[in-house]
Amino acid sequence: MGGYLHVSQPTVVIDLFQQLQRASLKIGVATILSALSSVGDLGNVLGGESLHGYCIKIGFCLDLNVVNVHTDYIEEQQLVLDAALGTALVDMYAKCGLLQKAIDVFDRMESKDVKSWTAMISGFGIHGQAKNAVELFHRMEEEGFRPNEVTFLTVLRCL
Repeated sequence: MGGYLHVSQPTVVIDLFQQLQRASLKIGVATILSALSSVGDLGNVLGGESLHGYCIKIGFCLDLNVVNVHTDYIEEQQLVLDAALGTALVDMYAKCGLLQKAIDVFDRMESKDVKSWTAMISGFGIHGQAKNAVELFHRMEEEGFRPNEVTFLTVLRCL
């Protein structure tokens, strides 16, 4: 699946993911991340929410700290987000046009890394919010995260 994602074939990734589901095969973190990235690339909000619901159904919330797409559920259950899956959700929501959901997920993430910050900065850029992107970049530095080359390029693209 990662190979298809790498060559920009998100519809193939989604099809393969659905085949794995139908076959009741065990689905791992890398597969979930590929599928989340693909629904984000396609701007498929319903597919993203469906995939996220599936993660909850099979227990990934407990094992990988995945959070439900619905902000109310997140708050009620006091769930904590894993950096990798949280970042994938932030990226997906931003690409799907759901910036506020991306912000909500980002804010709920207990552990963030440079990729998490960069994904949220990119989300602001996608939605034409350069000021918020730059402010988040400064906040990232204030919180002790060191930006990488991708972060700098992302901020520049936002301007």
